Amino acid sequence: CAGSRSMITAVVTLCAVLARFGGSSLDLFISGVGAIGCVPLAFVYPAAIHYCLVAETKMQKLGDVALFIFGIIIMINCTAALFV
Repeated sequence: CAGSRSMITAVVTLCAVLARFGGSSLDLFISGVGAIGCVPLAFVYPAAIHYCLVAETKMQKLGDVALFIFGIIIMINCTAALFV
């Protein structure tokens, strides 16, 4: 448990430093957080959890895989758009 607290502290500190020195481009920072954090939360994780725990038929599994792949593509697209 102590290792996870150290990791959380490091991530929060890194985000604070990035926000402090990247203040002029805060909109890009927020967009990056959304692309990397929110898209998987909305598309990838629910599909993966449903596939592992609930899906029984072939059609359900196919739908979960399609949603998972769609989420990965959207995440890559949104992240790449930050650097263009």
